[in-house]
Amino acid sequence: MRIAFITVHGCPLRQAGSKDSGGMNIYILEMVKRLAARGVKVDVFTRHHDSLDPQIVPLAPGARLVHLPAGPPSLNKDGVYELLPIFTAQMRRFCISNRLIYDLISTHYWLSGLVGMRLASEWAVPHVTSFHTMAEMKRRGRPEELEISQRDASEFKIASTAASVVVWTDDEKEAVVNYCGVD
Repeated sequence: MRIAFITVHGCPLRQAGSKDSGGMNIYILEMVKRLAARGVKVDVFTRHHDSLDPQIVPLAPGARLVHLPAGPPSLNKDGVYELLPIFTAQMRRFCISNRLIYDLISTHYWLSGLVGMRLASEWAVPHVTSFHTMAEMKRRGRPEELEISQRDASEFKIASTAASVVVWTDDEKEAVVNYCGVD
């Protein structure tokens, strides 16, 4: 089995606690290592976050991180939305040039979900997503933080087209069911 993990804005090798880097990145790195230890081949796709990032970084036997150019490395996650078509094209190009075929796409955060939704449709493979946080949940906890206007509609579309949505808490499950209409 070969899985494409997509984490557009968050690189699992970045120091937790630094810009746009936290628990999601730790989770992805540990999950990828465990899958690889069980013989699953995993490629993790993310943006270049530093001009010195090598394109390919081994994570474990059978698992690697692939940095793709899509906008300036210093860009924060709020600026990534407009670059998703570029990231998607770069990922598609990388996979074609390396003759990669995936059995599953796993996406993390809504920005990555949009890329995964598109490629899963093109490649006719299942797409499993985890939002890690949803706009509606953030509004409840931090109403002063504004979200990009496309986020709510994107989360709804991703949840309704994904083969599965992974949730971590009862509150997140409630948000997916109530705001995205997905069981």
